Amino acid sequence: MKVTEVMYANLAAKQYAYKFNKTYNTKVEVFLETKEGTPFVTIDFNDTPLNLVFKFGYELGEIQERLTSESELMLPIDQYPLPPKE
Repeated sequence: MKVTEVMYANLAAKQYAYKFNKTYNTKVEVFLETKEGTPFVTIDFNDTPLNLVFKFGYELGEIQERLTSESELMLPIDQYPLPPKE
């Protein structure tokens, strides 16, 4: 299942997915794109169990809301590292 959404802090989605994958042994992929100055995120859940899809979506929504209110674009890098370059 793939979902594309406008996100304030799109890089934070990539950080969160990396930590989520390591924690739950999943293969959630996040692709970042900017169209006409608007940040979009496409999330590919691949074969992730539905209960984890809902968990991911709920927690990412909370993260985005918090970062928006704090005017931050990234999560703390020491707690949510960026995935290594492939």
